[in-house]
Amino acid sequence: MRSAYPDGMSRRLATPVAILLATMIATGSPTPAGAGTTTPDHTGTPTAGTTVDATDMLTALRRDLGLTPDQADARLATATAAARAERDLRATLGAEFAGSWLDGRGDRVVAVTTPAALDTARQSGTRVRLVPYAEATLVAAAARLDRAAGHAPGAVSGWYVDVVGNAVVVQTAPGGVAAATAFAGTAGVSPGIVRVVESAERPRTLADVRGGDPFLTAQSMRCSVGFTVRGGFLTAGHCGQAGDPAYAPNGQVMGVFASSSFPGNDYAWVRLNPGWTPRGEIRTGGSTAAPIRGSVEAPIGASVCRYGSTTGWRCGIVQARNQTLNFASGQVVSGLTRTTVCAEPGDSAGPFVSGDQAQGLLVAGTGNCTAGGSTFFQPVNEPLAALGLTLLTSP
Repeated sequence: MRSAYPDGMSRRLATPVAILLATMIATGSPTPAGAGTTTPDHTGTPTAGTTVDATDMLTALRRDLGLTPDQADARLATATAAARAERDLRATLGAEFAGSWLDGRGDRVVAVTTPAALDTARQSGTRVRLVPYAEATLVAAAARLDRAAGHAPGAVSGWYVDVVGNAVVVQTAPGGVAAATAFAGTAGVSPGIVRVVESAERPRTLADVRGGDPFLTAQSMRCSVGFTVRGGFLTAGHCGQAGDPAYAPNGQVMGVFASSSFPGNDYAWVRLNPGWTPRGEIRTGGSTAAPIRGSVEAPIGASVCRYGSTTGWRCGIVQARNQTLNFASGQVVSGLTRTTVCAEPGDSAGPFVSGDQAQGLLVAGTGNCTAGGSTFFQPVNEPLAALGLTLLTSP
C-alpha cells in the first residue's frame, strides 16, 4: 500500500525526518466567538490577538513584482475586475470560451474559438484572440492524462492546461520528450493539443517543524491550519486520515479529521471541538491577521501572494490551472494551480490569496526564494464544494 506522504514515507514513522515532512504552516487559528485571531494557550483557552491591515503582504507584492504602491493597488483592482469578467464571459460564450488572462502589462485578454464569439467578447472591452481549442477541450485533454497517470513515465513531472498557449503542456526531464509524447498518445490526447516541454523541475512538498498556530497529529507530527471554514479548518490531506485526532500544542484534543483526500487531491478538513471557534482571517505572525472576504478565483496572469513561516509573504503570478504533479514516489495530485511564487521547506500548506480572496493551499514547489522557482497550490474552492463547507470571511 502506498504511503500517504508524497515521498513514500510511512505515516507511522515518527522520526525527525517524518516530522519535518508532516509539518504545515499555521495560518489561521481556533478563536472564541467575536474575538480577533487567536493562539491556543497552555490551558486550552484561546488568547485574543489584534487584527490589522495586511501591509506586509502589499510590501511583498511590490517587492517581488517590482511595483510602485500605486501599481500594486492598480494590479489588485484589475485582478478583481478580471475575475468577475472571466466568470461572466465564460457563461456568455459557453463552448466558444477558450480562457482569459492578464498579459505582462496587466491588460485583460480573452481567447475564443469562433469569429462570432470575437465580436461578443470585444463588447466587454477586452483584447480578444482567436484560437483552435476551447477551454473545455483543453480541460478534457488534461483529464485524459489524469486518468492515465498511473502509466506516466518517471521522467514526466506533470502536466497543465496552458490557456495562453492554447495547449496542454506536459513537462518532462531533459531527454524525455519521446516518452512524454508517447504517454500523451497512449492516453488518447490529440497531438495538436499537447506541447511537451523539457524541464529540470522536480516538484517536492514543502514542510516545516514550526508554525504560527500549529497543531499535532496522532503521530506527534506538526501540521497547520489553512483557511478556516464553518465548524473547523482546511489543511493538507497528507496531514491525517479521516478519524484522526488533531491536538493543540499542549496535548488537548482540538478536533477530528472529518475528511481527507490524498493522493489525487491534497486537502482535508478538521471539525473543531466545542470551545474552539474558527475565524475568517490568516495569521501573519505575531498578533496580526490578514482578512479573507471571499474565494473568487484569480485569473491567469494575476498576482497572487502566499504566507509561510519560513519566508513570510511572497508574491508572484498565476501561470496555469489544472496542473497535475507526478511525484517521484509515483503518487499523483491533480487540479492544482501553478504560480511563480517562491517557497522553501517550512512554507507548506500556507494559504495563497489574491487581495482579500482565498485561492488555495501550498502543496508543492521547486527551487527556493534565492534562485526562484515554481509553486503549486490546491485551489480552495474544490474542497469547499466537494465537502459542502462554507469559507469563513472577515467582517
